[in-house]
Amino acid sequence: MKKVALIASLVLVLTLFIVAFSCATPAPSPAPTAKPPPTTAAPVPSPTAPAPKPSPTAPAPPPAGQDWPKALKMTTLFPGASVTVYGTAVAAIVEKYLKIPTAPENTSSTVEMTMLMLQGKSHLATNNAPNAGYIMKNAPPWPADANKIYRGLTFGAYESQDQWLVRADSPINSFSDLKGKKGMVDRVGEPAFEDLWPIILETYGVAKKDFTATPDLSIPNQATALKENRTDVIMFYGAAPVPQVVELSQTVPIRLLSHTDAGLKTVLSKLSWVAAPHTIKAGTYKGQDKDVLTLKFFLGVCVRKDVPDDLVYAIAKTLDEHIAELQATHASFKTWTMKDLANSPYGPYHAGAYKYYTEKGLLTQESIDKHKAFLQQIGQDK
Repeated sequence: MKKVALIASLVLVLTLFIVAFSCATPAPSPAPTAKPPPTTAAPVPSPTAPAPKPSPTAPAPPPAGQDWPKALKMTTLFPGASVTVYGTAVAAIVEKYLKIPTAPENTSSTVEMTMLMLQGKSHLATNNAPNAGYIMKNAPPWPADANKIYRGLTFGAYESQDQWLVRADSPINSFSDLKGKKGMVDRVGEPAFEDLWPIILETYGVAKKDFTATPDLSIPNQATALKENRTDVIMFYGAAPVPQVVELSQTVPIRLLSHTDAGLKTVLSKLSWVAAPHTIKAGTYKGQDKDVLTLKFFLGVCVRKDVPDDLVYAIAKTLDEHIAELQATHASFKTWTMKDLANSPYGPYHAGAYKYYTEKGLLTQESIDKHKAFLQQIGQDK
């Protein structure tokens, strides 16, 4: 009996020991020691890898006290035209250095690009002397008081030359030979076309009724029409050599019609817009073995009068300081100087541009006198 009691006591002790061990809370494991972050050297760029591009910066606001628009719009001609290159380059320089977004917008004609500016739908526009001549007279199609809104930023340097082209195998050798012929020489609403061709024909004895004028659609279309013998003559403007004409001359022999000295003097005396004589030198186009006497007019950049004076001053200054960037955008721009661009006005200067040009001594006395005469014509003092 004592033996049984002893065994029972041992079993009880062992049971209590197992229960106590299983209920005990285990000690927490020590927290791992935090490792310092690895120290690695900055990666060395591969010598062949391109340098990282700097991130673009947002345009800075205008300096304090200047009430400048937050963005500008420049209306210009259709893509591919050299005057469009001009306007687009000016817009890019303004945006780059004045930090004002300046969007170039293409239009279908020289009238449209300037009309949008006069209507307040753009701040700046490329423009030409023939259109400006009608604007300064408030003549159709321009809105009333257009001459009180129109101001110039640049005028000279960029010129467009009038060119009349026939096939070399054509019997047409002079303007007087155009009687009874047809030609793509007109563009509705543009005085450089509508005014010019009747004046030239009448000067050389061809009545307007004795010539069939068809629309000038575009230089590429004109060149194709001449190549296919669908027109007798084409008339266009551009800085010679015009690329499309150079291309045409490689397959179709061509000839340019030339004015006489007396004839051109008469033509220029009858034009209401600014123009001047010009000579296209022999060899400019393939097969052109003689100098060709014609006329030219200037194109530039116009601006609304209500664009702040200090902003236009800053634009003129920026163009002057970075004209090398403008020169680099087109082969015919490479010899431009700011003095060239500033002179030969065909309308009044914007007050901001005039202030900068006079401070820098860029204007000729003739340009100053023309500016004052334009202001007197429209009854304004700046």
